[in-house]
Amino acid sequence: MKKIPFFILYLLTSSLWGASFNVSSNADNGAGTLRQAMLDANASADDASTITINPGLPTIQLASDLPVINRKSITITTSGATPQVIDGNAN
Repeated sequence: MKKIPFFILYLLTSSLWGASFNVSSNADNGAGTLRQAMLDANASADDASTITINPGLPTIQLASDLPVINRKSITITTSGATPQVIDGNAN
């Protein structure tokens, strides 16, 4: 059985699962926000990305429209026991 070097295995698996981004803040913009995660996912070279919202975040109140998703596939998920509220604030 031929062994595959770790770095090749990593490259193969990372291209299958795509990039991952984490939302850790309920602020409208900046590091750790949904807006920044969407911008980062759009800028990623991967065709598929996952954005995970940390459980227990208060309502995310948007100050403006979120960026248009221009990648082939972005999954937005949370593992919290209660649903995540995203308030569009009439945007």
